[in-house]
Amino acid sequence: RCVQETEPGWFNLNYDITHNVIGGSVLFGYHVPGADCNQVNGFVNNTAHTNRYGFYFLVNRTGCLHLSYLTAYKNYDGVLSYDQNYQTRGEYMKITDNKYGVTLGQAQEASSGSLIFNSLIAGLSLMNNCPECYPVSYTHL
Repeated sequence: RCVQETEPGWFNLNYDITHNVIGGSVLFGYHVPGADCNQVNGFVNNTAHTNRYGFYFLVNRTGCLHLSYLTAYKNYDGVLSYDQNYQTRGEYMKITDNKYGVTLGQAQEASSGSLIFNSLIAGLSLMNNCPECYPVSYTHL
């Protein structure tokens, strides 16, 4: 797949992605495969700010998506995944000042649902108080 200029965070997770900050993208901050709940995540301590989607996680085929050590702020969508897994686990996430904090797709037949713990998820400040803090295209939302 060709990496588009508007998608600076498109990665293939055959290697570790740690301690990075991505900001100012028209679309995706990070557009990455989700980690399996039973493996050590090679995607740790990354930050997304001022993007359309801070973290957009792709389908994994294990039945469990593990999200950990993420920071997302001033995005339209902080953390987004529509992968229809049986379970989503989130831990040590700081999600604040996004229009939508965490949006997780869940399979209808899921019995265990989503579990988020040891995380901070905070609401959105009024954009009218600081319009220069957000991309112009988001201030009308």
